[in-house]
Amino acid sequence: MSNPRVRRQQKPVRRMKFRFGYRFELDPGECELRLAGEPLKLRPTPFELLHLLIRRRGQLVSRAQIVSNVWGEMVAIDTDRNINETIKQIRKALRDDGNQRCFIQTVFTKGYRFVAPVRIVNT
Repeated sequence: MSNPRVRRQQKPVRRMKFRFGYRFELDPGECELRLAGEPLKLRPTPFELLHLLIRRRGQLVSRAQIVSNVWGEMVAIDTDRNINETIKQIRKALRDDGNQRCFIQTVFTKGYRFVAPVRIVNT
């Protein structure tokens, strides 16, 4: 019979961070986007969308998938306008060039794809 007062030694929780671009890091555990270690301002909705795109990097993420994963099924907003504005905020935070998209590729009328190489770091 085990002693209820004796605690099992728990393994530390491993957190996953995503590194991409020159010096960007997305830390879902801390809900932070950083550039060279410095936190950048990014509201929760753009953060969630960026996290979704990075998790599915290289794959087309449809507008319907974005709405479902970021806003939920029962959404009462102008989704097209909100998706466009959210992508714009992400690109601004990432300093993504207006002509040559380094991070997020637009697939017109379909959705978006995260195209930059990503390195996963476990901490």
